[in-house]
Amino acid sequence: MCRREDIDVLFTGPMDISQSLGHPGDPAHPEVQQVVRQVIDTCNANEKPFGIFVGTTEAARKYRDLGASYIAIASDLAFMAKGYHQMVDELKK
Repeated sequence: MCRREDIDVLFTGPMDISQSLGHPGDPAHPEVQQVVRQVIDTCNANEKPFGIFVGTTEAARKYRDLGASYIAIASDLAFMAKGYHQMVDELKK
C-alpha cells in the first residue's frame, strides 16, 4: 500500500483518465475535468507537486495557474507533424 509520505510527485494524464471514464480522446469532457481537478486539489491540499500532460498552450497556461510543477506539452509526434505541415505550407507558396 502506498502512503502519502511515499509520494514525491503525481503525474496526471487527462487522456488516460478520459479513456478510463469512457470518454476516450476527450480530456475536456466535464467528468474528466472533474477528476483532474480532484487530483490537483488533493495534491495542493497535501502539498504534493503535480505534473500534467496537455495538448495546447491554453491548457498549459490553465494548469500552470493551478500550480502544476511541470507540464508535458503535446507529444514528439505532434511536434514533428506540426513542423512537417509548416514546411509543406511554405513550399506551396
